[in-house]
Amino acid sequence: MKLLINASILSDKNTGLGLYTYRILREVCPILIKEGVEIKILCGNKNYLPEELRPMAYEVSFGGFISRNLKMRKAYKGNYDVVWSTTQHGAKTKCKQIITVHDLTPIIYPRGRFHQKVYYKLVLPKLVKRCARIFTVSENTRKDILRFYPKCNPSKIKVLYTALPQDAKDIEETTGVLEEYGLAEKGYFCITGIHYFYKNIHSVIEVYHRHVLDKKVVIIGNDDCDYGRELKQRIAKYGLEENFVFTGFTDNGKKAALISHAFAALYPTKYEGFGLPVLEAMDFGVPVVCSDVSSLPEVGGKAAIYFNPDDIDDIYSKMSYLCEHSEDCEKYVKMGKENLKRFSWETIARNTADAVLELFPQSDK
Repeated sequence: MKLLINASILSDKNTGLGLYTYRILREVCPILIKEGVEIKILCGNKNYLPEELRPMAYEVSFGGFISRNLKMRKAYKGNYDVVWSTTQHGAKTKCKQIITVHDLTPIIYPRGRFHQKVYYKLVLPKLVKRCARIFTVSENTRKDILRFYPKCNPSKIKVLYTALPQDAKDIEETTGVLEEYGLAEKGYFCITGIHYFYKNIHSVIEVYHRHVLDKKVVIIGNDDCDYGRELKQRIAKYGLEENFVFTGFTDNGKKAALISHAFAALYPTKYEGFGLPVLEAMDFGVPVVCSDVSSLPEVGGKAAIYFNPDDIDDIYSKMSYLCEHSEDCEKYVKMGKENLKRFSWETIARNTADAVLELFPQSDK
């Protein structure tokens, strides 16, 4: 049983899909190997892989968007029974193919994603029709796939939740972070992720423009982008520089410290395929205040405080409620810890491995 795993998304600065890929490979590959599967992992650099998987690396220098897809197609012509991509990036192949569609953001919120929009509009419809399996990470994304790609066979889609990209114990908390950014313990809301307009951070700025809150907002992520610059301009226009702190891209230790010392995690996004920052905050013992759209209620369950991301006053209402009723924080922290139990890597890995094994003709799974 020969399997090629497309992990070309991996880099030295992994964000959402990269973190997912790293962890899913670390958890699933050992199970598949025990079942007798011979694995090759397509990647740009074997050092991006978990150390124990590096001997399986199939290294390719990908280049730009077109080059990447051409080289993927060439790699997919190898002698494999199954090809599995941990993202939506697939290619024409005679092998049984699995792709993982995490979300449909480039269709629903295409701003700043021109190449991805083209891919989702022209290439992905053919892939979802041709693939043997489609993995996705939430029931919400499953519904989106069927809504935007009606020719897709629903029986091919398998919902396999994800979980935290790393265990909290894997992160050494950085000391002195609060002092570095001039922050007080529990004196701020933290937002993780900034790159695109649909993250809706501008609505939080509007909250502070219209209302008074005594907590700062710390925005964790690479702010050297069009949306980051737009946010800073809006903050300057309103004279709110004292209320907002941009950290830029941070390592895991610093990010852990910023989240764990926050008063609450704030997630105003208008769309997510899953929403890992919700679980991440719960894991660090921080209450979550987030949007009530897309997959977030599915992930947060009853352990989060929800608002309408299109309603500035509702966002303020939920933020101020928690500020005025800080005694409720511990209740939401406990509920968050309980909610985390629904997302176990052990279960996810076993279910994913079984779904892959089903496609091998030799398998009795």
